[in-house]
Amino acid sequence: MKKQKYNATKNVTIFENNEYKLEGLTWLSTDEAAVFLRRSRNAIYQLVSKKKLRRRKVEGKLYFNKEELDQLIRGSFVKGVKTWQ
Repeated sequence: MKKQKYNATKNVTIFENNEYKLEGLTWLSTDEAAVFLRRSRNAIYQLVSKKKLRRRKVEGKLYFNKEELDQLIRGSFVKGVKTWQ
């Protein structure tokens, strides 16, 4: 697989098919969470500071539960748009 650079974070690599291999992981680093949500590291820090995203800190490094990131996305709705049932 050819690798291409990902602009949102410095330390994360996205593969040619635009997938970052996160299968099997329960806990994601800040960079991995940014890729998973397709946001920047700064956006992740802002979500944490607004208490919209829970984080765990181990030896100075932040970790995010992948299921909670999924719930964040599932819980977001666009105003005035009907959701699927």
